[in-house]
Amino acid sequence: MSFNHLIIVKKSTIPGAGKGVFAATRIPKGERIVQYKGKLISKELSEKRAEKHRKKKEVWIFQLNEYYDIDGSRGGNEARFINHSHDPNCEPVNYDDEEVWIEAIRDIEKGEELFYDYGFDEFDEDYPWYKKSSVVKDE
Repeated sequence: MSFNHLIIVKKSTIPGAGKGVFAATRIPKGERIVQYKGKLISKELSEKRAEKHRKKKEVWIFQLNEYYDIDGSRGGNEARFINHSHDPNCEPVNYDDEEVWIEAIRDIEKGEELFYDYGFDEFDEDYPWYKKSSVVKDE
């Protein structure tokens, strides 16, 4: 895992979600926070790995372009621990179908957990935290 001075990984404020990512300092709106890293894999392999992750109630695969996805469980960094919220404080931004960065969509205060909307179409019982999550400040 790489070191990023803007964020810290620790237990999420969302029950059952495991780890979360928190602002180590104030992060201004528009700031590139962290690149989503992991192994570049084909769509076919992505589907197979996504099923394995699903059985463990994990979400590590990030869609990159029409040919490849990023598997954060292999060579991933802190970005893989950013959890979902319908009221996010950051968003993934795809640059030229080559890399994905997580960027602040509003000012984020020190100690606040980072969230982005995973974009699932509907509630899934395998991921009960998906519906429950909300932006929470860690004191």
